[in-house]
Amino acid sequence: MSELEKEVELSAGGQDTNGATTGVASGTASGDDAPTDELQMPLPPPAEARPQRVNRAKKLGVAMAALAMVVGLYVANRWIAPVTGRPAAIRGQKHPMAPNFSLKDMNGNKLDLADYKGKVVLLDFWATWCGPCQEEIPGFVELQERYRERGLAVIGVLTQDEASNVPSFYREFRMNYQVALGDDDGKVAGLFDCCFGLPTTFVIGRDGRIYARHEGAAPPSYFQNEVRELLTVNGDAEAKDFKIGRGAETE
Repeated sequence: MSELEKEVELSAGGQDTNGATTGVASGTASGDDAPTDELQMPLPPPAEARPQRVNRAKKLGVAMAALAMVVGLYVANRWIAPVTGRPAAIRGQKHPMAPNFSLKDMNGNKLDLADYKGKVVLLDFWATWCGPCQEEIPGFVELQERYRERGLAVIGVLTQDEASNVPSFYREFRMNYQVALGDDDGKVAGLFDCCFGLPTTFVIGRDGRIYARHEGAAPPSYFQNEVRELLTVNGDAEAKDFKIGRGAETE
């Protein structure tokens, strides 16, 4: 092989080597062999951003706790305040005197409990939305019809309800007794140490004393027997042997 042919062959081989070298270098530079996951991982948040998020969460938690406390105090004050002002007789005596109150009836006239002295009063704290109240009312209607002439007065005190709901309800249930309205703030209920539950009904004698208290719907026979027993007591005499309920009896 001549010297000229050797130089041509060497030149061709050098170009291949340089090309391969260039290709490897360019491949490395383009990042074809670099790990894909490392390139796609999100950057971590700056260290100073994390404490801010924690502080905001703490502030929000404190605000929510404060709001819950305010709401709790409001509810407690609404229910407890009237009870603390009730007469001591309601708390201590066996047959305490019923606290007097004045409200408006459905016609806007004054309804004063003191005006019913000398009658047996069945005082019912109720609401139109109360299911057990609805169950009791027909029995009260019957009692009022049956014993009105002998001195019974049934009075319903609307509690935790809107007065506008009463007229249609009154007609639907054919109520035949007085309904007192306006105890929206619960002051009258507080005087009688009620009402965490409805209905709550008090049976009051001719002497103005409370002889029975029924929380929730009671059997109709209880009211009938209690009313009948108190109707037999004359004047201001106390029914000392009075027993609540007494069971079903016949006249």
